[in-house]
Amino acid sequence: MLRLLNEYLSIRLLILFLTETLLLLSSLAAVLFLRFGGTTAQFTFTSRYGLLRAIIVTLICQVCLYFNDLYDLRMARRREEVIVRLLQAFAMACFLLAGLFYVYPDLYVFRTHSVFVATMLVYVAVVVVWRVIFRRISRMQAFRLRTLIVGSGETARNCVREIIERDELGLQVVGFVDNTRAVKLGTSLVNPKLIGTLDDLSDIVSAYRVDKIIVALEDRRSRLPYEALLDLKFRGVAIEDVNSVYEKMTGKIYVGNLYPSWLIFSDGFKKSRLLMFSKRVFDVALSALGLALALPFGVLIAALIKLESRGPVFFVQARVGQNGRLINVIKFRSMRYNAEEHTGPVWAQDEDERVTRVGRVLRLCRFDEIPQFINVLRGDMSLVGPRPERPYFVEQLKQVIPYYAQRHSVKPGITGWAQIRYKYGASVNDALEKLQYDLFYIKNMALFFDLAIILLSIKIVISGKGAK
Repeated sequence: MLRLLNEYLSIRLLILFLTETLLLLSSLAAVLFLRFGGTTAQFTFTSRYGLLRAIIVTLICQVCLYFNDLYDLRMARRREEVIVRLLQAFAMACFLLAGLFYVYPDLYVFRTHSVFVATMLVYVAVVVVWRVIFRRISRMQAFRLRTLIVGSGETARNCVREIIERDELGLQVVGFVDNTRAVKLGTSLVNPKLIGTLDDLSDIVSAYRVDKIIVALEDRRSRLPYEALLDLKFRGVAIEDVNSVYEKMTGKIYVGNLYPSWLIFSDGFKKSRLLMFSKRVFDVALSALGLALALPFGVLIAALIKLESRGPVFFVQARVGQNGRLINVIKFRSMRYNAEEHTGPVWAQDEDERVTRVGRVLRLCRFDEIPQFINVLRGDMSLVGPRPERPYFVEQLKQVIPYYAQRHSVKPGITGWAQIRYKYGASVNDALEKLQYDLFYIKNMALFFDLAIILLSIKIVISGKGAK
């Protein structure tokens, strides 16, 4: 897997994207060639800014593909669903390109309207065919890494479940190896079976032509076959720790079987002065811009809140900030006034009866978070970071979730990696799941990663996929 903006991307996804870029550019060239001949087509691409204009058109189409989740290889697995999403994406691209050409006529690379329509139709056909071919090639055994899992506990099984769910990884699990005392030989675990013991590791690797080993033993002090693994490493077999593999696959750090030594010795968790200064400048600049742009809209929100229910427009609540310091977070009020007066602190629910009708819309679009730009300007929060939790819940969660206190090592954020990858937290299990994303963010924190999270957050808001 490759690493981009501190997120791991599969090589297959990169191949899909780059090949699609070339196919779209080639389709435009082919339509121009068929319509006007080779001389005109060549002149279109070689004239001043000709290639740049063609690339801009192509990238806009690919942004629309991304917006419709067509670069998330898990989202669209059925051929019919892919075709529907492609039609939506290219319809969106047509509207965006029409608007762009109206504002900047010099970017018009199609020469005539008929070529524009023909090119978009060819784009759809080419991408549909390419996606079908890509899907079939991806499923071929020759292009998969034969993977052996060392261990058979819950951590090992969770790892295999993730691999099975993520076809884009290109891994084929041949089986598990462990001591027969742990699980009976031949027992089916998840789907692959226990195919041998730790003593037979070298022979199993040769017999099954294993390319990659994932070590997922839950008790390694006396069980890890160091000599066999070292020998296999020198023979060219890739060997990885399950926590590192899980991080790459899921974008989160699995805490179920996480040793403190892994956190201590792993790469990441670096907070240089330059990074923190750049992050602060970035926060202040974008928060000031956000407040300026949102001010007229904020007046409308305030009026709607007052019209629907009594009570203040803003809701101020104590939350736990960096290093455990209490901060007062400001939000547009989305619940009834004094909603917890008789119940005390309660987890937020998907269909929370305390939420008003206006509040439900605000939460769906994340507009209730707009006043937190003030928290960012005051230095209490950052634009991106773990969401601040209430002290009442923090004390509970620290008792039952390992490493929960470590999420307070950075400033909390208006949005965050956990927010764009998971739903609203409504239980201890949800808090655990979100912590794993928060730890991944803290480990890989970087300014470009923040920018990527902000762009993904905007995508979620525009597409209406916010938490209900």
